[in-house]
Amino acid sequence: MKEHKVSRNVDSQGKIYCPKGGSIVGGSPYGLYPVDPSDVGLGTHDPVIGCSNLLCHACGSPVRSRLGLVCIDPGDVNPKALYQQINKEPLGFRVNADPQVRIYVCQCHWKSETMATDLDVQIQGDPLGTFFTSE
Repeated sequence: MKEHKVSRNVDSQGKIYCPKGGSIVGGSPYGLYPVDPSDVGLGTHDPVIGCSNLLCHACGSPVRSRLGLVCIDPGDVNPKALYQQINKEPLGFRVNADPQVRIYVCQCHWKSETMATDLDVQIQGDPLGTFFTSE
């Protein structure tokens, strides 16, 4: 097993922040998702260690995620309903459909990730970095 070094950015109140604003990741082989938010990745590994302690700037909600969900109709997703049902079988999603897809959701926005994205990188047409950041 490959050893992963971690980096911690700690503020004056002891909160831990992921470097580069954190990363969102899909499933293996592209990303690892730690259960413990203190397992902070550098974002430069193969696989990337995703941030498990994200917060939405817009609505203030902690970001939830789930591996394996696939959206059937992306144009008809209600983020608030998905947020409440993320650990069940959300309407409009297939559960355990693809082990490489991870859904991230807050009360106002959602994102499907299959690889790895640093949240400080602005992708044209994708406002994700303006919503999610490491808490």
